[in-house]
Amino acid sequence: MKMRRIVAPLLAAVIVISLLAGCGKSSGTSENNQVGGDTKELSINKIVSVHTAKCPETDHMIHSRHFSLLQDNSIFINTSRGSVVDEESLIQHLKQKRFKAVLDVYQKEPLSENSELLKLDNVILFPHQAGPTKDRLSIITKNLIMDLKSYIETGNIENVITKEMAMRMIIA
Repeated sequence: MKMRRIVAPLLAAVIVISLLAGCGKSSGTSENNQVGGDTKELSINKIVSVHTAKCPETDHMIHSRHFSLLQDNSIFINTSRGSVVDEESLIQHLKQKRFKAVLDVYQKEPLSENSELLKLDNVILFPHQAGPTKDRLSIITKNLIMDLKSYIETGNIENVITKEMAMRMIIA
């Protein structure tokens, strides 16, 4: 599996959890688009990364109940779509300092310069890297993995984007 190879440098176990059957299929959701199914895996893994498409069935599918299940000192990653995560709920849980988040997608893009996310020290914000050319994808992925590994091990990031730099990139 491709994901296992990518996260191998982090020495992470990869468990694929299908919380939602997919866009156009409602078997994983209730009437109000809440994720159904077995979510116990969220409480036993140190890294939870969201990968899904944007569609009505995935709108806010990750919400307060899921954040409350995350382990202390775990890492929540969303690089799929901002609408998949209830951002206000995520912010409230991040304020409790139980876990960290790595995000490159946001509920409203570009990210507002007044966003609470910019004020939190347990969140790493990246500009979205959607649509790189095929020859750059492996380089971008390698750099991201190496930065995450470095941050986990030493607290340092080689390819750091400061909040000031990010604001120049994302504010229209």
